Amino acid sequence: FDTAIDALLAGEVDAIIDDAPGLEYYAHTHPDRAVEVVGPIFAPDKYAFGLAQGSALRRPLSVELIGAREDGLIEALRETYFGKQR
Repeated sequence: FDTAIDALLAGEVDAIIDDAPGLEYYAHTHPDRAVEVVGPIFAPDKYAFGLAQGSALRRPLSVELIGAREDGLIEALRETYFGKQR
């Protein structure tokens, strides 16, 4: 991202299009760089955990992820690493 951000700040490019979480993480962790993620996400992707078919971890992992979402942990982690929801 550094090279792309340098080009953006130098006016060599008008925008950077990339994976939204990566851009949000960069903007959040580099407050010294005058960049902002704007506009709607136009090609949303989903992320998942890959487990072997029949894995004994499937149910416990699902239960923990559901609990983490219900308890607000997922949102707290998202905010920690990506900043406030825009």
